[in-house]
Amino acid sequence: MSCLRLTAVSLSLTLCASGFLAAEAAPGFEPVVGPRGLVGPDAPLSDAEQRAFARRVPAEGRTAAAVQAACAQAVAKTVGAVFLPAGEYTFEVEVAVPAGITVLGEGAKTVVRAKDSQSHLFRADGDRARFTRMRLLGASATRSTENETYGITVDGKRDVRIDHCELLGFSYATDFAAEATAQVDHCAIHHNLRDGLGYGVAIYSGAYVLVTDNDFSQNRHSLASNGALDWSSPERLGHYVHKPGVRKTHWAFVHNHVGSNDLTEYEMVTVDTHPGMDGTFLVEANVFEGLRHAVGIRDGAGVIRGNLLRDFRTITAFRQLVGISVAYGTHNNVAVEGCMPHDIEVAENTFLDAGNPKFEKYQVGRAENITIDGALLPTTRTESRVQPPPMPWLAPMGDDGRLTWQEAGYVAPGTGSVAGTVSDADGHPVAGAELLVGERLAATDAEGRFAFPAVSEAAAFVAVRRPGFELELVGLRVEAGRQATLNVRLRLDRTKSVLSAVRLVALSHHSATVAWETSEPTGGEVTWSSAAGGQAVTAVEAPVDKPRTAHTLELPDLQPAATYRLRVKATDLAGNVTTSDEIVLATAPAPDPVPPVGWGYYVGAGVGLWGRTAQTAHSGAHRVFLKAVAPDGGALNVALVVGESDGYTGAKAMPAVAGATYRYTFWAKGDIGDVGLLLMTWQTAAAEHKDRQEARLTAFSPAPEWKPFAGSFTMPPGANRFALLFQVYREGARWEELGALYVDDLEMSTGQVAVVRNGGAED
Repeated sequence: MSCLRLTAVSLSLTLCASGFLAAEAAPGFEPVVGPRGLVGPDAPLSDAEQRAFARRVPAEGRTAAAVQAACAQAVAKTVGAVFLPAGEYTFEVEVAVPAGITVLGEGAKTVVRAKDSQSHLFRADGDRARFTRMRLLGASATRSTENETYGITVDGKRDVRIDHCELLGFSYATDFAAEATAQVDHCAIHHNLRDGLGYGVAIYSGAYVLVTDNDFSQNRHSLASNGALDWSSPERLGHYVHKPGVRKTHWAFVHNHVGSNDLTEYEMVTVDTHPGMDGTFLVEANVFEGLRHAVGIRDGAGVIRGNLLRDFRTITAFRQLVGISVAYGTHNNVAVEGCMPHDIEVAENTFLDAGNPKFEKYQVGRAENITIDGALLPTTRTESRVQPPPMPWLAPMGDDGRLTWQEAGYVAPGTGSVAGTVSDADGHPVAGAELLVGERLAATDAEGRFAFPAVSEAAAFVAVRRPGFELELVGLRVEAGRQATLNVRLRLDRTKSVLSAVRLVALSHHSATVAWETSEPTGGEVTWSSAAGGQAVTAVEAPVDKPRTAHTLELPDLQPAATYRLRVKATDLAGNVTTSDEIVLATAPAPDPVPPVGWGYYVGAGVGLWGRTAQTAHSGAHRVFLKAVAPDGGALNVALVVGESDGYTGAKAMPAVAGATYRYTFWAKGDIGDVGLLLMTWQTAAAEHKDRQEARLTAFSPAPEWKPFAGSFTMPPGANRFALLFQVYREGARWEELGALYVDDLEMSTGQVAVVRNGGAED
């Protein structure tokens, strides 16, 4: 079951595991959580928009200057829109969009690209500027720290709208400051990964912003908010402060979908308030899935309610999985005066598939007056604030293009009750169905009946699940002191499970262990065969009647240094089958029980196997090998070490002759790709980790057949110990693509003095 079925009345919308939305209902349907309406630049214009943009000034070129000229013409002719026809535009400078002007593209076919790593694309230069139906590209969709590009900047302007756009590759995709007011809606904002920044939406210095109905993924922070910055002195440069008399930052994050950010470093929190915001916020009716940390509040007051959070996962194994965290903290290790998360109401958030033992729904540290589902956490109780601060409740922009709000204190919701029945498509009762309203759980009896005696008015939906049926999210309206009746029809599960994270977790010369995950409990099996031919073998990992979501299976009785092809198959309780693509697996060579004398192994990331083997040596009886096994978060950094060292310490490494010229020769073969040669030296005999120095020598690429290599280097001054590393380094490595390196007949000398002969591969 890879999709959520979101139901309100008799209409439905499917939110697939990829995070993209596909409407199944009549126009005007509003799902109970997640984006409402079509997301992205290719959404058609409404009739009213077509009429409003009938008069428009087209850009007469593909440069920033051409678009700026079109803006000037639009103002002079009192025309409200500048049109960017399909094509690729490259901006060398920022385009300032005047008040009342809409920049309109032709959907995803209108591509606006940053010329270099310093480029800014658009800036709102007046109130009621609008940006719609464009694809905006920054300098890099990677974690590059050279990326300083901005997508759209709004500084102090009012009623700015950014809608139905795609924004990726920026340091700041959108940026709001200086008491700006704006709305970001129905945009696809993704792959803004820049280390240290990488913001989908950045809000600070008194801005009021409504962020609604968007799709976010692969941003370092999908939303980040701050207070005001202090530029008063070099000592305080960039520190966040609370400024008396300055409007506090406020934002509402409503009906968005937020997916994984596992391409970022450390998979930071996706919705984040930094210390210094000291404002207010609303997080409501969003879907958070496939990520490590959903919402992190470190300052300000607000409401987090009615969100769906599910399928938490991480490739940064040492970090905790967290749903919602609230805790005082510093910003970049700088203490900020007066910052404290306070008066925060957390209510009716529903967690699905959150059974990972490393997962915590809530983490609450130092904070004041934090309430979860109507209960004030005792450790946060304080009498310093009697009433929560007034919070602006933002209303979406209407046809007048204005963002409005009402200042009002938060009123705690009342309590009612819910009862009803669950049946299948034919009207037969469904027993044993689980229903979730926020943190409350109920199950249907033999007649399909259920009841919730106490439900908050803040509850917006009930999640209904039963193996073999589609998951249903049904809209819910609760009134204080009254009982709501809810009758739910479940549909048979026709959706295949999502099979993901197929990986190698153990390997030897005679076996391999494969792991994978499924988006719902399934049975599992693996079929494999030798690439050289032979009978296919199938092993059952879990039967369908005992399904699970985390799967592990050992493949025994494999041949050493052999290639196998395998497929993983997952079957859910409804009989839907998902099969992986074919995966290539190479086993390790059969190791000799005696390790190679004078060699070592280094690991910085990932897993490798090493040793000596008697299989097809270049000369003599043995050769040394390194088999790359599995990357760590997509990174592999392993090495064979000439010298008894782990690459960090080297007390038993080879004695060095400082200033001498060393010459080396060796034979190598393999299918592991480029191999780097590193000279590691230590200036003391103790050769501790902190004393190591690294120098890169000429890299080489082994071929499938034995090939000789030679080179030389000069030992650095003061060197006391040294080792030579055959390093295999990969970013974005896939385990099924990793191979092996074989080395034999290594010799190293200084003049007439032999330092190493045959690399210790022989006895």
